[in-house]
Amino acid sequence: MNLKQRFTPLALAITASLPVAANDSPSFALEEVVVTAQKRAESLQEVPAAVSAFGAEDIENAGWGDINQLQHAMPSVAVGGESASRPYVFIRGIGTRKFDIGADGSVGIFVDEIFNARFSSTLTGILDLERIEVLKGPQGTLYGRNTIGGAISMYTKQPSNEFEGKLKAATGNDGYYLLSGSASGALVEDKLMGRISLASSDEDGVYKDTASGKTDNNRSKSARFTLLATPTDELEFSLTGELNKIKSDAVLTEPLTADTGIVAVSPLIPAATVAAEVADNQSDRYSNAFTDPGYLERDNNLLAFKAKWMGDSFDFTAITSRTEEDYQEGRDFDGSALDIWNHYIDQDSTQYSQEFRFSSVDGGAFTFDDKLQWVTGIYYFTDDAYRSDSLPFGPDSALSPAMAAIVSGGALSFPGLTYNVSTSVVEIETTSYAVYGQATYAITPDLGLTLGLRYTDDKKEFTYSGRTNTPGYAPGATNFDVGDTLNFSSTDPRITLDYQVTDDVMVYATYATGYKSGGVQFSVNSAEAAQESFDEESLTMYEVGLKSMLWNQRLQLNAALYRYNYEDQQVQSIISVNGSPTAITQNAGKSNMNGLEVDVVAMLTQNLTMEFGYTYQDAEFDEFSSIDGDRAGNKMAYAPEHAANIGFNYLIPLADGGEVTLQGQYSWKDDYYFDFDNSEEALQESYGVVNLSAWWDLADGKTRLRAFCNNCGDEEYLNNVTTFPDSLGGGGRQSWAAPRRYGVEVTYNF
Repeated sequence: MNLKQRFTPLALAITASLPVAANDSPSFALEEVVVTAQKRAESLQEVPAAVSAFGAEDIENAGWGDINQLQHAMPSVAVGGESASRPYVFIRGIGTRKFDIGADGSVGIFVDEIFNARFSSTLTGILDLERIEVLKGPQGTLYGRNTIGGAISMYTKQPSNEFEGKLKAATGNDGYYLLSGSASGALVEDKLMGRISLASSDEDGVYKDTASGKTDNNRSKSARFTLLATPTDELEFSLTGELNKIKSDAVLTEPLTADTGIVAVSPLIPAATVAAEVADNQSDRYSNAFTDPGYLERDNNLLAFKAKWMGDSFDFTAITSRTEEDYQEGRDFDGSALDIWNHYIDQDSTQYSQEFRFSSVDGGAFTFDDKLQWVTGIYYFTDDAYRSDSLPFGPDSALSPAMAAIVSGGALSFPGLTYNVSTSVVEIETTSYAVYGQATYAITPDLGLTLGLRYTDDKKEFTYSGRTNTPGYAPGATNFDVGDTLNFSSTDPRITLDYQVTDDVMVYATYATGYKSGGVQFSVNSAEAAQESFDEESLTMYEVGLKSMLWNQRLQLNAALYRYNYEDQQVQSIISVNGSPTAITQNAGKSNMNGLEVDVVAMLTQNLTMEFGYTYQDAEFDEFSSIDGDRAGNKMAYAPEHAANIGFNYLIPLADGGEVTLQGQYSWKDDYYFDFDNSEEALQESYGVVNLSAWWDLADGKTRLRAFCNNCGDEEYLNNVTTFPDSLGGGGRQSWAAPRRYGVEVTYNF
């Protein structure tokens, strides 16, 4: 008997105890992994593209609570951010730190094929997932919303006809707990099925405010229901509703050391006082004093309807979705006990999408005796968004109302005002249309040609308002109201040639282009800056790859060599404009990015599997005349030159029929920067993270007990760094990743 085990590139699947055949050849192998990266079910090893996949068992074994763990499983991925509302995702050095409504993400986040422009809601609560697929490089000829850097597609578990369910409870250090459950079954046998999933979690967070005693905890609650109707063998309808809520009692960061003060401290405050405040906060990395601990509340809801008709000639799929987000946030921007600079946000958005897709079936229309497989579709997307950013400068700031009279020589005076408040309000309506298609033709049984094409048209209508309570004084000297309509469009092709060298070895070559629309500035304080929109990005990718299964299906070796030509990259920073802090997005000129990726999975014995991943990338700006200087030759952000991960999974069968599994993973990243200035403060030096876990599957086949340790070495590394220009006092703020986390959990399946 040749019983294959399920395994994905992360090497997290449990291996089973299997006999050896009489001829001493192994009777175990890595199982075929099936993905839908090209909108049809096919083996991962047959997809001529750089794709990684993680199944439900992989996610469960690794204990992922959010997808920031992807960066430890995939060397080419970086996930992080200051808070749950300000995440970033980079793949192969392509991504964005821009989190407001004025710009698009560079990496598309899809849940059940639905794109979410406010993707922070999809990163902070993995709920009842079936699998995650990560596609690298431009994606547009198969996806509704175009993405320039790659796509992370998450697929939730669908309703089942048989009754099933799961309950999980977990607890750990730093106040961590998790309660979750799901249930599924038939409401009408074989015709109507339902599934419901619930989760509630909390953890103390990374930082503590010594003044208020609050921590930057994350209390998360999620709920999802899905109804699946199959009235006939050809028709399938599903309705999904989802609620997601996150609340933090504080939003905290650590100030950076500054030579001339923190964020333009008032000259009336002695330099020794400033230095003492910085030193006191940095004496304990995870415990600081803040003027205002801040807060975060974010609510998301989704309603989606999917219809599918499976015909003899082709399949037709229609997906309709509506997503709402409402979030408020406050933070001490300078990150100190000095009352200098705070930031308060009120944002809400409503997005709607409609997609119609046609795809070929075996023996269907236009397949030419099954030599041609094709997909084509049209896509419509709207996003109505509102955002208000209020920036109060307190009595300890160089921009305090008390300083106005001194700076102006008595010409300006604001008696009774403690705070200088500058507020910007942006309303943006985004409308996007797209037509896309891709077809793969088997020139010979071993040689295939894929051609794809996408046309995208984006329009952004916006109004921008600025208000100040200190007219004539920085940062917002005057009130203003401006508006404009921005139009962007792009036609992007994809060409791939793949050749099956043997039954187990394939090579491919791809040429593809990608595009990301331009956008609107974030939280500026003048009409001129508000009207200074930024242009679209474009990327051209050249990639050659290898996919192979060797050693009697026990060794998987995949590799990809790529080159990106990146133009007009959108980069963000806080700069000084007329002596005032201004967040500006500008377009870098040109960049060439070269990289190599290798993924190896080896089933060494019937119970021991190892995996290894390595990424090399050379990413720097060839041309970049920034507003405040030439940055050509600088390294691009979030792009370590080398990164690697190694892991193992070892299963121990027990006499009573149960199993114990041990799993470990080590991930390492080389030095990289958080900003395009390549400033010393924004450098993350090389670091490594160890994650360990062990679980016991009881003989009843339903119960699992699991112990875990994440970042077991208590490695201190940064999630994010924001630097301020010297004219504003230099320095900035930084956010550290979570220290060592450990705990236990119990899962019961019924």
